[in-house]
Amino acid sequence: MVNNISRLNKFTKIGVALIGSIGLLAACSSTKHLASTKSPKPTLITSKSLPKSGSSSTSSTINTTGSSFPSIVSQALATLSKLNISLYAPKKVPLPSADAKLFLGATLSSTPTSYVLNFSMTPTQLPFNAQPLSSPPYLPGDPNYLGSFSVSKISPSSAVTSQIQTLANDLDSTCRSQLTPSAITSSVAGQSCANGTGTTILWSEGNWRLGVIASNSLGPADVGLANEIATYLNSNFLPPPNGLGVIKASAQGGTNALNPSSTIPITPATSVEITYVLNGELFQINDALDALGGLEMAVSTAPF
Repeated sequence: MVNNISRLNKFTKIGVALIGSIGLLAACSSTKHLASTKSPKPTLITSKSLPKSGSSSTSSTINTTGSSFPSIVSQALATLSKLNISLYAPKKVPLPSADAKLFLGATLSSTPTSYVLNFSMTPTQLPFNAQPLSSPPYLPGDPNYLGSFSVSKISPSSAVTSQIQTLANDLDSTCRSQLTPSAITSSVAGQSCANGTGTTILWSEGNWRLGVIASNSLGPADVGLANEIATYLNSNFLPPPNGLGVIKASAQGGTNALNPSSTIPITPATSVEITYVLNGELFQINDALDALGGLEMAVSTAPF
């Protein structure tokens, strides 16, 4: 983690979540599997694609090399026209990776001043914007939902400022006890508190307010996730936001969405919501199954 604010303001790290309500859902992975995608169809991930590590996950990320975007992202944004908003997109997107053979599905919705890409895992291959993807169980908050990327222009700008400040206040207000010092990494210090159901860890970096919320049953999971986030952001950067930015991560119990009886352990599950303003536009990124995957999606965001 950088140790001075000037560097943080030059290379602020973080990203965005879904417009509206933001859900905290399931799965953890500190080890990332990055696969290439060149096909316009959803990518199939099997157990042979899983990283060999001590932990398992229902989510990973997919990226392309160089300046390319995943084909499913390019296909989606190519349908947009006559928008009064900048086009940005992630070069890495969430992918299902579990014992079952699952596919990546995507939908795109837009208005003249906003667009939202939603990602989900499907048991069968579905084309982009297929009608079933707009119904349960593929909607935000549903078990097959993976995450989202959105950009919007909201007027007046004070409304956006107020929205983000509210997110930061809500993060701080999870505390139900006095804050105590908490070492996140050897160079990053934060504070911890009881949140009524477990523990919250809070810290700041420049204009960013970060928090990890965990349940009692997970023991030190909050400290571990905070450490992973801080370590990742030590060497991965985003442009500085206009004003305040918020990262809200969670660690909680989870189950395999498509196969609850699976023997693959995916507890604790993690998720992340990243919200900031860049050049007067609101960016929101959400990964419902993998907090670090959401950070990777945010870090990879570039003009389309």
